[in-house]
Amino acid sequence: MPRIVHNGKYSLRIGNTTDTAVVAMASRVIDIYSDSGIYFAWLAVLQIGHSEGTASFIMIELNDIDNNDTVIKRYYEATSSSAGADSRFSSSGIHYYTPAWQVEHLSIHSNRTGHRFSLTVTAAGCTSTSHRGYAYIDSLGTAIP
Repeated sequence: MPRIVHNGKYSLRIGNTTDTAVVAMASRVIDIYSDSGIYFAWLAVLQIGHSEGTASFIMIELNDIDNNDTVIKRYYEATSSSAGADSRFSSSGIHYYTPAWQVEHLSIHSNRTGHRFSLTVTAAGCTSTSHRGYAYIDSLGTAIP
């Protein structure tokens, strides 16, 4: 896994790096957005195990509050049969992880200018407390990270 800071000195970790059934969530509201794009970067670690609905997971959502719609949604669950969440993830031993920072971008078209947006990240360990799931978020803003 790369450095846990994408740009600058700090990133925000959501979730627990130990084996727990804890669900953690962080959210940020961006008021009256007038720039041409929103960028953010993320990393994730999910410990493999269990079936769908009980395994560790992360969910990242960027929502347009004024339109009441989800414009970016990433959901990854580390089930014992998933063989890797998708091509963004690699596996090592009992973990799926993103080997590089994943950069997301939303172009703001004229129909969304001035809207409020929320970025919400949820991470959870499995329901039986034996597998971890966590993510890092960094570089939320107008510039390409």
